[in-house]
Amino acid sequence: MAKQYHITDYGASPAEADNTAAIQSAIDTCFREGGGTVVIPCGTFLTGDIRLRSHVTLYLTENAVLRGIRDPRAYYHYQSDTVEPLS
Repeated sequence: MAKQYHITDYGASPAEADNTAAIQSAIDTCFREGGGTVVIPCGTFLTGDIRLRSHVTLYLTENAVLRGIRDPRAYYHYQSDTVEPLS
């Protein structure tokens, strides 16, 4: 069975807060450890841009929602990506 990484273990909360860093941290840890499943639990989680990685499955449980942040400035984190920087 593939290892699971729950975003709440990385600080994500279904409150009206930006969860981008917590979600990305779970994805990056999963990737660095060889892959697995990043789990989004029940609730609504606000996020800006997230970068999916090879061998990482993003799994939304029943009644889980990823809602995009309305501020366009929340979508430029990829420019500072140190895990797999764009060339």
